[in-house]
Amino acid sequence: MTVALQHLTAADFQSQIGNDFFIHFSTGVLAAAQLDKVVDLPAYPNLERKPFSILLQTTQKDRYYPQAIYTLEQAALGRMQIFLVPVGRNEKGVQYEAVFS
Repeated sequence: MTVALQHLTAADFQSQIGNDFFIHFSTGVLAAAQLDKVVDLPAYPNLERKPFSILLQTTQKDRYYPQAIYTLEQAALGRMQIFLVPVGRNEKGVQYEAVFS
């Protein structure tokens, strides 16, 4: 099931912290990731929801993918087309961020 991004809230993701997600970077390239963090962002007028961001932690140590729209899958939330940005690398691997406004 494909999820409409405009209906997702920080609370939807908050309940999935530590759970597995799968990022389809390209045909045949699937990376496992864990939801590491959900951050509430400052609100501004005329938005239907309060902005937030999510941080996904992968175990990819030798390769990262550029910012782009990728398919993200999670058991409870379903499939979504989401813009991910690589924001850093740590001892576990590369981290990707998505911002919802």
